[in-house]
Amino acid sequence: MHRDSPSNRDMTDHVRREIEQAIAQLDRVNRFLMLGAADHTDPLEEINRAKDCLRRARLKLSAGSTDHCRHVRSP
Repeated sequence: MHRDSPSNRDMTDHVRREIEQAIAQLDRVNRFLMLGAADHTDPLEEINRAKDCLRRARLKLSAGSTDHCRHVRSP
């Protein structure tokens, strides 16, 4: 599989979106901690959402590296 193949680009885009989402959620937590409590923001929930995004990104990367290894091993 070539590095610029559509499936690799799709995986990279997906991982980038997950990481960007995690950063945005952690930014909300940071603002919460700096500005004080907001009625609509639960920092622990935002941290959990960020962790979920990073977990999904990690899984996608792991799946991509496994697919790449299978392709390299195939004749």
